[in-house]
Amino acid sequence: PDSNFLYQGPDSGILVEGSDIRIVQLLDKVKDNALDFAPSDSDIIFQLDVDQSMQLEIHVKNEGDFIPQVQLDSLFQGMFSYRPVNSELPHLGIGLYVSHKIAKFHHGQLRIANRRDKQGVEVVLVLPVVRSEYQ
Repeated sequence: PDSNFLYQGPDSGILVEGSDIRIVQLLDKVKDNALDFAPSDSDIIFQLDVDQSMQLEIHVKNEGDFIPQVQLDSLFQGMFSYRPVNSELPHLGIGLYVSHKIAKFHHGQLRIANRRDKQGVEVVLVLPVVRSEYQ
């Protein structure tokens, strides 16, 4: 899919402690899911924020169909894959499960919800910040 990647966040550095390889793996899985479920030529937004409790929040938002609530509750289980009926996308159903485990290993969280501002889905990765030049 041809989507537009948009970045919203600080230009300065934010340091989190952890395995850069695993965090990249997590973000790659989330990005792939955002692309797979977004219509062509839609926006995929990466938004970074540091909250008052020094937690980094990485929001990945796409446009597209909402996910039924009953499916949202199961997305972090292993071997579970949600696909629209007409989807031909091959997936094993372990990407978000692995991503969730990586987030927990780094003392973080991974959440997924339907967007409130428009039709689509938002995934939020929360990680503790070691140092931030932002705020």
